[in-house]
Amino acid sequence: MRKNRLFLSVSLVATLLAACAPAETSTKSPEVASATPIIVELTVTPIVDLTATPAPTVQAVATSRGPNLEATD
Repeated sequence: MRKNRLFLSVSLVATLLAACAPAETSTKSPEVASATPIIVELTVTPIVDLTATPAPTVQAVATSRGPNLEATD
């Protein structure tokens, strides 16, 4: 019985220490940038006129308690 308790206690402590340990970090050195220049081509996108269509009108909807809402206790 005593060996069982000792084994469970050691297992619990080991599990808690493993759970609280910091995550493994990478120790690789950063890669050196290549000497080849990177060429980026710009593309032209057409401008769309969004004011051509009228915006929909929003209308108020009455609630089941009527148009006058009042605070209650």
